[in-house]
Amino acid sequence: MNSCPCCANGSSRSPSDKQNDAIEQSSWDGDWCRRARFDHGSLLSSAKNSECRFDSIPRSWSVLSGAGNAQHARQAMDAVDRQLVRRKGALIQLLDPRFDQFEPNPGYIKGHLRGVRENGDQYTHAAVWAAMAFASAIGRRLTTLPCCRTPRMAARD
Repeated sequence: MNSCPCCANGSSRSPSDKQNDAIEQSSWDGDWCRRARFDHGSLLSSAKNSECRFDSIPRSWSVLSGAGNAQHARQAMDAVDRQLVRRKGALIQLLDPRFDQFEPNPGYIKGHLRGVRENGDQYTHAAVWAAMAFASAIGRRLTTLPCCRTPRMAARD
């Protein structure tokens, strides 16, 4: 008996699947996970940005949420490893390149000097999320999980 309500009724597309598709379409930028969109429509953490092109938060959450396309989530974390992990300094940067002249102004984060706190240095909660995402991604590669592990987990979707 299949405990997943989406699969039990023969439908392979749940409302959460459709929502995840919409998130994927609006957030995936080729090799990038965009972080945000300003009110006027310009993007933050986009392949087109000269500053804050790489941001660990949307990449980490593409894995942690379980909602992202698996291949894109893998690419996103590979990019975090290449672009933001500083093994020699034993840190994970929040973003890179750092904010300096970026317009529109992203707010208080740009008020920090380049490389200080959130503006391109390690920021603790984001580093922890990245570490959790790396661990989760490794765990997913080592195990094969059924569609829904328990009826309770399926009911949360």
